[in-house]
Amino acid sequence: MCPWRPSPGIALYLWGCLHLLFLEDQEQAEECERRRPEGAPTLVGHRGDFIPLRLICESSNGRDYSVIIPDYVNPSIAVLMLLALLSAAASGIFRRRRRTSQRAKG
Repeated sequence: MCPWRPSPGIALYLWGCLHLLFLEDQEQAEECERRRPEGAPTLVGHRGDFIPLRLICESSNGRDYSVIIPDYVNPSIAVLMLLALLSAAASGIFRRRRRTSQRAKG
């Protein structure tokens, strides 16, 4: 049995990264233009952030907006990672209790 299994949070994060990795710069710029909010001036650039996972489109007035990454990805990653940490902590606590009870018996 594998001692380490990838968490669903990591898989979801990679799913979000795939949205960015398979789009070339031109496609990213086109997506920024397509989703530009009303009243936002021209697009001056875009950049990717990995925590939180997003593609940020920069407009000439300094206001930024995010596109491409589905809205459910970042909140789901946060919840799944929190559950993974809680599970690891619970596992450590139960393992410690089991060891102390075995020592008391033996």
